[in-house]
Amino acid sequence: MTIRNLEFLFRPRSVAIVAEPDEPSRYAEVVLRNLGAGGFSGPLISVTARKAWRFAIGTHVRLDGLDVVPDLAVVCAAPDHVPQIISQLGARGTRAVIVGMSLRDRMNSLQIVAAHKAILAAAQPYLLRVLGPGSGGLLVPPNALNASVAPIVARPGKIALLTQSASITAAVLDRADSKGIGFSLVLHLGASIDIDLADALDWLAADPDTGSILVQFDAITGGRKFMSAARAAARNKPVVYLRSGRMASRQPASEPFTASEVYAAALRRAGWVRIDTLGDLFEAAEAMARVRSLRVERLTILANGHGLGRIAADTLLASGGQLATLSKDTLKRLGERLQMRLTASNPLALPANISAENWAAALAAVLDDRDTDSVLTVCSPSPFAQSTAIAAALCKVIKDSGRNVFTCWVGGTAMLEAQRIAAAHGVLSHDSPGKAIAVFLGIVDYQRNRRLLMQMPPSQTDGFSPDTTAARTVVAEAIAAGMETLTPVQARRLLHAYGIDSAEYQLARNIDAAIRSADDIGYPVDLGLVLANALPFAALASGLRSPADIHAAVRDLRRIAKTQHPGQRVSNYLLRPSAARSGAPALRLGVADDPVFGPVIFLGPAAAAKRSGEGAFVVALPPLNPTLAQDLLARSHFAEELGGNERAALESALRTALVRLSQLLSDIDEVLGVELNPLHVETSGVLALNTRIRIEKKRPQARPATLCDSPLSARTGAASGLERSAAVDPSDPTGGRNRTRQSHSLP
Repeated sequence: MTIRNLEFLFRPRSVAIVAEPDEPSRYAEVVLRNLGAGGFSGPLISVTARKAWRFAIGTHVRLDGLDVVPDLAVVCAAPDHVPQIISQLGARGTRAVIVGMSLRDRMNSLQIVAAHKAILAAAQPYLLRVLGPGSGGLLVPPNALNASVAPIVARPGKIALLTQSASITAAVLDRADSKGIGFSLVLHLGASIDIDLADALDWLAADPDTGSILVQFDAITGGRKFMSAARAAARNKPVVYLRSGRMASRQPASEPFTASEVYAAALRRAGWVRIDTLGDLFEAAEAMARVRSLRVERLTILANGHGLGRIAADTLLASGGQLATLSKDTLKRLGERLQMRLTASNPLALPANISAENWAAALAAVLDDRDTDSVLTVCSPSPFAQSTAIAAALCKVIKDSGRNVFTCWVGGTAMLEAQRIAAAHGVLSHDSPGKAIAVFLGIVDYQRNRRLLMQMPPSQTDGFSPDTTAARTVVAEAIAAGMETLTPVQARRLLHAYGIDSAEYQLARNIDAAIRSADDIGYPVDLGLVLANALPFAALASGLRSPADIHAAVRDLRRIAKTQHPGQRVSNYLLRPSAARSGAPALRLGVADDPVFGPVIFLGPAAAAKRSGEGAFVVALPPLNPTLAQDLLARSHFAEELGGNERAALESALRTALVRLSQLLSDIDEVLGVELNPLHVETSGVLALNTRIRIEKKRPQARPATLCDSPLSARTGAASGLERSAAVDPSDPTGGRNRTRQSHSLP
């Protein structure tokens, strides 16, 4: 990752538009018009790329003479001419190019790959940076630069907008303009063969003109590179994202979670806040321009009526938010001012005939309350006070307050002017309680995610030292034998080296011995058969609660075995505990290898349990420390039906297992996948009944983002900006962006 020469893209002193006379697109015309209208103070140069015949073999392009060498050039030419133009610009001293024309409408997939290679090969000798192809350009309003095809002129502000969709860029700019919201940078990435999302984030992390970042994207490549840039950007600046294309990104059917859930876990860990709709994106843009940080995560609701206040409160609580508790002094002040008896309740229902003056007095009293940090006002049309008067009165109070106030104006035409008045005063204004609460909870999520961002797991877990020698010996033996999956005994040895218990099945030679074993284990139990000659037999009887159940299960299993393996005898019976004695539900804990982000730890119900669709499993990126493991547990809703000290002890045991499994992944690179299913959780620890651990021989660069969130990942595989730019392999259609390249240390 590098920001080398990006100053020529984002801070150019001169800009050229390079176009072919017979190119049918109007792209160059629109960009040139926008550049002129934007008030850019540097030289604007229009350059013609002319075709020339050499020896009547092939078509070549030459550029008109340049009195000034442009820092930035916008190239609008036929795709097969773009590399020649870039080469000539680079030779003259240009260091950044926007390739505006999309290749998708003119070429098939093989031709596009070849064109990308040619563009990168032309740029490489000059360390010239390429935005696109297919980029809608960029706007830098503080510098009056509009080198884009955007139909809306962005005003200066503190928000940076990064997108992979030109249409979404235009929509956000239009909405922001109507709300008076400005931007420090607007960038449409296009195909990102060189400058990608991670590079742009890396630049913005240190950009003094940018206070917050809004990102819309479909997918990324190079998880380790991206995570490093994502974390760096989020350290000091709020980052809100909308990821489209979530239905198109599928995880293998064998995995119990989706690719979207992995993206959400990764960006949560990076400190980003997710929004789910385009409407939320608009709301986020407004909030990022006006919101203050929260001292606490509780909200006070004021409404001119019981119904609206209750709806708002229900929405908040259903979404995991918290209501503040008003002090007795605040309630007394409000009661005296409003001449009514108030109970200690939140939401606070104001009188239906409340005046604009008393609306303002009520808000001022609540903002003075020591336990209130943020307030939501919910106002509907009233015959006793004009909404415009209420809006003006509230804005005066909010102006002098250091707290966040979310105003909500419920209704239609009668409330539009009130919304406009609030927006004109820089006050957050919404037309429904749900939208206002979504913004408030987004701020809460941001601050929670920032706490996760600041977590840096140690290289060893506290108070525990794994037997890494034993663990590596087990894996080395299996790899030497050509194995891809550890045997149950090997898996037990590996887990034991990290303090995770794996059950050994008790063997019984006959039914009576099986019943005695069940008495020792404790009912309920699971029972299976062992066939002679070590024939595989997967059938299992679960949840047996008595000797009678064991007799019935044996008859059924023998019948199945006779059908599958005629003539084979039963040599032994296998028994194991069927449920945790603690009463906690059986779990499925494992590790999967995501193609973008590398190892992912997942947790959810055991395979035998009924799954409730997407969201039944929670995922996290290793490494984990106790704080990060607890966040995963909180999202899993583990053992919610249990309470008190017992639940705390069970959470402690499972949290320890998660941290130790994470440590195993950090230490043993050859472990590709882990499946502990079912996993029983007791107050004394966890017990894996079935284990499956997949391994592979360590191959350099085989896994593109192994432990991409590791503290070490930011310090390994790093190349300087010069090395990165000069080392792009022309045969790599991605421009080398899939390679592991880091420049940040984690907090």
